[in-house]
Amino acid sequence: MFNRGIFRKEALERLSTPEQLDQLPQVTGSMSWLFLLTLSGLIVGAFVWSFLGRIPVTVEGKGILIRPKHLLPLQSPISGQLVSWKVQVGECVKQDAILATVNPSDLKQQLQLSQEKLLNLKEQRQAANELSQQRLTLETENLLKSRQNLSQQLQDANALAPKLQQEEINAIRDKQTSLQEQLVNAQKIAPLLKQNLARIKALHEEGGVQTQSLLDAERNYYAAQESIATLTAQLTQLKVEETKAQQNYRDTLANIGTLEQQLQELATRQKRLDQEELNRVNQQDQQVQEISREIDRLKQQIVDNSTVRSPTNGCIVETTLSIGQVLHPGSQLGTMQVEGREAPLIGVSYFAVKDGKLVQPGMSIQVTPDTVKRQRFGGIVGKVKQVSAFPITKEGVTLLVGNPEVAASLLTPQPTTEQLSGAGTVGMIEVVSELQRSDTTVSGWQWSSSQGPSLQITSNTTVTSRITVEEQAPIAFVLPILRDWTGIY
Repeated sequence: MFNRGIFRKEALERLSTPEQLDQLPQVTGSMSWLFLLTLSGLIVGAFVWSFLGRIPVTVEGKGILIRPKHLLPLQSPISGQLVSWKVQVGECVKQDAILATVNPSDLKQQLQLSQEKLLNLKEQRQAANELSQQRLTLETENLLKSRQNLSQQLQDANALAPKLQQEEINAIRDKQTSLQEQLVNAQKIAPLLKQNLARIKALHEEGGVQTQSLLDAERNYYAAQESIATLTAQLTQLKVEETKAQQNYRDTLANIGTLEQQLQELATRQKRLDQEELNRVNQQDQQVQEISREIDRLKQQIVDNSTVRSPTNGCIVETTLSIGQVLHPGSQLGTMQVEGREAPLIGVSYFAVKDGKLVQPGMSIQVTPDTVKRQRFGGIVGKVKQVSAFPITKEGVTLLVGNPEVAASLLTPQPTTEQLSGAGTVGMIEVVSELQRSDTTVSGWQWSSSQGPSLQITSNTTVTSRITVEEQAPIAFVLPILRDWTGIY
């Protein structure tokens, strides 16, 4: 018999009851079955996923965002002899940096000629000023004397002409009055003398008077007639003289106007002389100023053209001229690699050789600027456009980025087992990628995990680049571990 002490009393009673003999005993609960089914599903799903699922395999490297560059020929803008080079091949410079020094001999010769011309012009001006001053002084003195003479004549004419004219007119009129009185008297006597002549003539015919008396009477009568005619002629002449006096007065007034006009002409001539002298001095001063400005311009050109400056930011690729050679405008000095200002940013990344050899053009890439948190924003999406066939050199990277320190940091790979053991530095493969633009983000680029940060991404920003080189089934990662455990290959 079995030991009843190991079972509960209630359980024994239920088993001994005839009404419960048809019930099956419950070995496991429903929750246990659910757990088993779930576990089985997970195992089956994991098994299927291990063959059908895909896990991306990514490689990581360092990089930088730059704009594509092109070669720019360096040309001399001036003539002169090349004195020295201030840069070396491979050196990167900023805009307006001095590339070379030049001796602008042509400009210096022009400056010397202009200085000599200025000296000669000043000497000529001094001599011309002395002669002109003498001539001007002499002409001014002559004009002054002429003006004084004309002024005196004008003053005398203005003062004497009216007085003389009035006196002359008065004298003529007084003489006219006297002659008029004589004429009146003569005209009064003439009829009496005529009557007397007629009476004496009648008496002479009668024999009453002598012939001499008749002759005396005739002589007196004819003398009176002649006196009347003479006085009449004199009065007529006085009228002519009065007319002449008035005409002389008018001529004197006209002469006064002429004198005034001559004085005005002398004043105008004096002003013209002064203006001519002023124009001459101004013209000479203007010539001196023009040559002085030319000298200042040449001096500034000598300063500006004594150096050849970089037209833009870039790196020197080669130099084609030697020190001592003569330059001409347009002479080829060398070649500079410059950044295209209008070109979009591209990513240039560097991977260890073992990783870089897995990268192929067309693969997807994510570049995360070092100023951005990858956990929050992800990376900028892009496509691989070019992969270098051979490991890149430090000089090549320096020429590309323009900074030796940045180039060294880009070529420093992530520490590997070989490097930690002192095996040396491995080569780096250069990968050029094209980044995807976006009009919906602040930065203007397409981000993998979000809208990206609210900042502008600029050239020369260092980045961390990740490229998915392949996708493998999960079982592929497990088999090498199993081989290591079991030793079966």
